Amino acid sequence: MGAGYLQPRLDVADVFTAKIRCADFHIGHSSRKGGTGRALVDATTELHVNYAGDWTKTVIGGQVTTPSSRAIKENISDLSRQEAFTILEGLNPVKFNLKTDASKLLHLGFISEDAPDMVASEDRKAITQAHIIAALTRVVKEQHVALASLSERVDQLDARR
Repeated sequence: MGAGYLQPRLDVADVFTAKIRCADFHIGHSSRKGGTGRALVDATTELHVNYAGDWTKTVIGGQVTTPSSRAIKENISDLSRQEAFTILEGLNPVKFNLKTDASKLLHLGFISEDAPDMVASEDRKAITQAHIIAALTRVVKEQHVALASLSERVDQLDARR
């Protein structure tokens, strides 16, 4: 190890929680395509799964959950109808293959550099799926209200006949 290189350190707390302190933490076996880097927790607050782009099929099994309790949030306000519509209007669904995938498995998604700010990461290299789901939920709820209103008007017109 060269000068200035910090040796990774593993601290195990009294409650048997392992804490690994390092600049970047790569997960993956070196014998796999792309070596380590299959997942990366970087020095910020982001976890990048499939960091090296060498997983071409299902990466995660089971459920992926995101903490969402009111207890950890502040400044809570509704996503407006206009904000939600603006997000969806700014998204361009595309189909693509990953450059590192020899089997050329078809994917559907978005290009983060082209996505609205509210759904793109700060460095514009990733998309926050939960933000898209929130926008979709608001738009679907708005469309449900509009559809119910139109259905009621059709019923009233039919009753007049």
